[in-house]
Amino acid sequence: MLNPYLTETRKAFQDMLVRFVATQMTPYIDEWDEANRGGLARIMRRG
Repeated sequence: MLNPYLTETRKAFQDMLVRFVATQMTPYIDEWDEANRGGLARIMRRG
């Protein structure tokens, strides 16, 4: 039985989201990680 939620609209949205993440987020991941490392480390130590 085919999944009724796997429509062309959903596929188009998924493709758009993948492109957005690849072009607008992935290039900045390391920069964001480094900028937030201090805050995250403090949160992790607090438990």
